Amino acid sequence: MSETDPGLLAEIQRIQQLMNIGSAKFELGQVVTTPLAEERATKPRLCNTLARHVAGFWGLLGTDDARKQDAMLKDNDHSYLMSVWPLGDGDPERDVFWILTEALGPGERVTTIFLPEER
Repeated sequence: MSETDPGLLAEIQRIQQLMNIGSAKFELGQVVTTPLAEERATKPRLCNTLARHVAGFWGLLGTDDARKQDAMLKDNDHSYLMSVWPLGDGDPERDVFWILTEALGPGERVTTIFLPEER
């Protein structure tokens, strides 16, 4: 995995302002992308979806799972937050990438961007 470039968080905040989607609802922590996700998803798509993820949008995640995510945010349980996004114009059922934010310990988080087959 490679660490995402340092300007990413500033770009996410800029996109949030432009899209008027609100501010971050949780901390991303260290953001890393797998080589395959970095290869297949464009940087603008990664920034756009990360901005939405941290604002509490879950993309293509199913309704029940999205409700669970919303409940976790409401209960301030940020141990595991996930969203699913299309890679591009391909099949939205197959051509997706995942964003997963996990709490590793008190005040320590990591957000990983990866493809399902890399799991």
